[in-house]
Amino acid sequence: DVKIQISLAPDGIYTVAIRAMGEQSGFSRSFDATAAARLATCLRGDTAEAGAARDLRVLGETLYDFLIAGGDDGLLHRALVRGSEQGGATLRLQIDPPDLAALPWEALHDGRGFLALGDDFSVIRTLPRSQPARPLASGAPLRIVAAAADPTDASPTLDQALERERVMQALAPLQAVGLAQITWLENATVNTLYTALQEDADIFYFSGHGGFEPEHGGGLLLLAGEAGGAQPVDASDLTSLLAKRADLRLAILNTDLSAHGDATAPALAAALMQAGLPAAIGMQGTLRDTSAIRFAQRLFDALALGRTVGAAVQAARRELAAAEPESFEWVLPVLYTSAPDEALVAAETLRDAMPAPRRAELAELERLIARSPRLEAIDLSLVAVTLKASRATVGNIMVRRVDVVALPADTDVEIALATMLKSGHGHIPVYGDSIDDVRGMLNAETLLETLRTQRTSGPIGEILQAAFFVPERMHIVDTFQAMQERGSDAAVVIDEYGGMAGLLALADILAQIVAFDWVEIPAGPFLMGSDKRKDDQAYDDELPQHTMTLPAYRMARMPVMVAQFAAFVEATGYMTQAEQQGSAYVWTGQKWDDVKGANWRHPRGPESDVRQKQEHPVTCVTFADSAAFCEWASKATGTTVRLPSEAEWEKAARGTDGRIYPWGDDKPTKELCNFGSSVGTTTPVGAYPKGASPFGVLDMAGNVWERTSTKWVGNYANYRPDDSPEGDATRTVRGGSFFFNVRFVRCACRNYLAYPRDNVGFRVVSPGF
Repeated sequence: DVKIQISLAPDGIYTVAIRAMGEQSGFSRSFDATAAARLATCLRGDTAEAGAARDLRVLGETLYDFLIAGGDDGLLHRALVRGSEQGGATLRLQIDPPDLAALPWEALHDGRGFLALGDDFSVIRTLPRSQPARPLASGAPLRIVAAAADPTDASPTLDQALERERVMQALAPLQAVGLAQITWLENATVNTLYTALQEDADIFYFSGHGGFEPEHGGGLLLLAGEAGGAQPVDASDLTSLLAKRADLRLAILNTDLSAHGDATAPALAAALMQAGLPAAIGMQGTLRDTSAIRFAQRLFDALALGRTVGAAVQAARRELAAAEPESFEWVLPVLYTSAPDEALVAAETLRDAMPAPRRAELAELERLIARSPRLEAIDLSLVAVTLKASRATVGNIMVRRVDVVALPADTDVEIALATMLKSGHGHIPVYGDSIDDVRGMLNAETLLETLRTQRTSGPIGEILQAAFFVPERMHIVDTFQAMQERGSDAAVVIDEYGGMAGLLALADILAQIVAFDWVEIPAGPFLMGSDKRKDDQAYDDELPQHTMTLPAYRMARMPVMVAQFAAFVEATGYMTQAEQQGSAYVWTGQKWDDVKGANWRHPRGPESDVRQKQEHPVTCVTFADSAAFCEWASKATGTTVRLPSEAEWEKAARGTDGRIYPWGDDKPTKELCNFGSSVGTTTPVGAYPKGASPFGVLDMAGNVWERTSTKWVGNYANYRPDDSPEGDATRTVRGGSFFFNVRFVRCACRNYLAYPRDNVGFRVVSPGF
């Protein structure tokens, strides 16, 4: 440690005492605190405005020059050189004069860079105490009480759900192995906080609004009142609640001005430390909500990895600087402590508590690998047509930086295993100083092999694969081809400044293929079934005609294509029922044959192929296959996707006027649909625009039968449709197909075909719009 104390002599001159390397030194000098305070105003406005960067650097150099007055031979200079040579040092600043304490010493700049953003130094503040500080180390499990409050009369509104998600994500590896316990209080009140703190806790974390009001004793937090409005909690109340607890080690006040003080009152975080808490973190300004969330996630990431509290703050500070190069919010966090800087949970404790990977965990990792698409296994000819039709760039489909699951290079392999299994991602970027310093990629196969060879501890930085980088403006077709050439299943996406913009996995590209063209079907009644007085071709199972009322929904304009289904299979490794049983039914022109080797890839048997039919409807799929596709597509698109009910299908096909065919009551022709063996096989989806339904849905007559979710019943007498997913009951299909005659391509015609066939496909709907 390099200890620096600044005090004010009676003559108005500041004195500086330095202790380092077993030596002591000191000097006295004047300092224009008012001018420095004017420079510090750059932190209060728009940090991107002209001159702000210059002002912060000038301020940092001014503060550094004040401390380094001893010159090159001075103790501080020698201590800084020694610290740099030996891997780092901690600057402990005790700044007694309030006017100097209010300055951002975390911005110290030595002419080459800001000390707090480098590899060698962390900046900690300390205050005089009457009692020795309790140690920071607490052992495991780490017990955390987190209080969030966003009173209705406070602004701006905070995204505390996202903050909770990020903090919980950071702590997930420790929670998975029983090394962390967290109690999260939503809309925390004084009473709920008091009750929660009756249990043992090592960390108190507050997320919300705060302020500094000298007339109310200085710093304060805004908890929720009984009516939802703000309930101020001042320094006196907070210190009574927190500082006397023998078990509490650290308070993190992720709120406005919690590290701001003046001549009338100390900063709120400083008051907690001075009253007996070993350490407290506050903010000497206002962090934007997005930055506060980023700070919290990185801070807890580092604490969970066994970093010292000072190193954890340093890591979070760097993350802010890397994420927003034009902002100076990284200066705002302040750590107050008089205790030795150490980890809350020692690295040895973490290693000892981590169990060797169990057989079940390795099996789960194997399943994750099996589910992940493999670049070398993908047949580009099955998916290229939809990729080329897309205008999407990498930036449109990547996982954005704030959602990327990434780990520091010194993360233990056990923590990496827990993180990978919880996230479900088989590729995790690994970084050095910040997330922009990507050192490589940890993939599931390498991790599995490492664990199988009985290496159950050690940093993941030793088992990385080289990272593949792509610009965010690159088109997805070019990206896919580049990934194929490189043999990489994932890529780190970089922005125009070279920083990480996000992560792109092969599954993200495959999901882009499933870009459904939705047609809105409005809520309301329609005529379902047939009336033989109007339609003498009607079957008895279409009777009686009746009125059905449906809520609004969206129907895919066209059936699911081969390319879309191929993307699903490549992304998940799914095997259809036809592939599992080794055959499907094929119409030979005279009868149905159970043909060995027939499946969605080879719909008429091994000699057939869909490589040149990417835009044709997929066939040889069952209800279960269709439902599995829908489940994946829902996750891939972020939209609920399912099979249509029988009623939804018929309304989308015929509209509300009871017409016989999608285009009206006239019989079909070869220009309206693919039927009656005129073509003899499927045609590309959307090939018959003149046969569109009243809503604009295509291919509702002919081409392929389409599966629905509704279980078959013999007619509509006392009709109560059952669309539940459970059970093996046969479900209806609609639409006729390429070799059925005019009677079967009517909107009301129903059929039931359970087995995979070369003339049965499906389309999807999404509820509401």
